[in-house]
Amino acid sequence: MSLHAIVTAHANGFDENMYLDSATRTKVEETGGANFIFVTKDNKIVTPHSDTILPSITRRSIMYVAEHYLGLEVEERDVYFDEVKDFAECGLCGTAAVISLGEEVEVSKAILEKLPEGAVVRSPGMKYKHYAPKADVTLLNGTFEQFKAYVDAHMDQNPSCLCFTGEAEKLGVPCVEYGREGDGADQAKHIFRSLRALDEQGDGIVYARCPQKDGLSMAVYNRLIRAAAFRVIDL
Repeated sequence: MSLHAIVTAHANGFDENMYLDSATRTKVEETGGANFIFVTKDNKIVTPHSDTILPSITRRSIMYVAEHYLGLEVEERDVYFDEVKDFAECGLCGTAAVISLGEEVEVSKAILEKLPEGAVVRSPGMKYKHYAPKADVTLLNGTFEQFKAYVDAHMDQNPSCLCFTGEAEKLGVPCVEYGREGDGADQAKHIFRSLRALDEQGDGIVYARCPQKDGLSMAVYNRLIRAAAFRVIDL
């Protein structure tokens, strides 16, 4: 799964992984939670094409702006790993990554060597499982007042809360804030770090404030609803 791979990367001093296609292990696909954007030496914007890459609103927006507003030539095509060294720049894009510049790429021997006969790839397909905390998370859809009343009524569960910036001090339980209410961009910057913070606190039951369902906030909602195993309560 992608979490195991990223922990291994961090332990070896790297920031991210580069996943290749499982069929030939020659084509660039994505990282565990973001898409690749490459820039050629003649300023063409290139992004990998693959039927196994999850659709990305951020990537689509970047490609549209590059072509229609900046007048750049864009391509969505197969990108072979052998090409990576020839690009002028590379970066990552996604809800949490936003747009992050890349620096160096180091090749793992596991990419270049064939699997031993009879061996299988570990955890096939698990890179599509978004990070979720160990706690039981429930999204509560309503106003802050409704949210607080629900939490107060369930104090016997010793809950924690995932809330918007500035709300923690009003709730009286352990909280992690994940961005300003109504600000999808701010929420997107913090959501993954905030979900991991729930594990660091050792939370067991978490009630989460529900973001809006439009723009970038919709992407945050899609992350949260999976972290909550699709448990949503309308208050």
